[in-house]
Amino acid sequence: MWTLRFPFPDFSLGVRCSTDAVLEAAFLPVHSGEEGATVLANTVWQQLLQYRAQGQFCFTLPLQPEGTEHDRKVWQWLCQLPAGQPARYGEGAAVLGSSAQAVGNACGRNPIPLLIPCHRVVGQHGLGGFMQGRQEGPLSIKQWLLQHESRQASLFG
Repeated sequence: MWTLRFPFPDFSLGVRCSTDAVLEAAFLPVHSGEEGATVLANTVWQQLLQYRAQGQFCFTLPLQPEGTEHDRKVWQWLCQLPAGQPARYGEGAAVLGSSAQAVGNACGRNPIPLLIPCHRVVGQHGLGGFMQGRQEGPLSIKQWLLQHESRQASLFG
């Protein structure tokens, strides 16, 4: 099902691509990694390598997520958030004329996490949720991603 599996320290990212766009990504258990065989899969692999080396890396991949109009507006907003500078759900709600809960729900439905950086949105008093819940495993991935990006931001800021 996955076009490629990219290894991170405590998890892997499975990515599914068509010939011209990234369609889906999911956090998976640790895996050795498998490069994809298409031109796009190789580009995704190279960009993930750069992100893993430098959390401030900005992805420039063609994305084709499926969702409601509101979901797509939230995901577009997420793609504008700079690495190392988390935003709050309420900030997204103010920008989009929505509610914090609706922004959180759209984040939870994000079919391409990391590449659409829903992990950069946090609650008013803490991390908030991740991957449609508040379980320890997903939250530890969110925390790792935020720390990875902040460490890199502090080196450049």
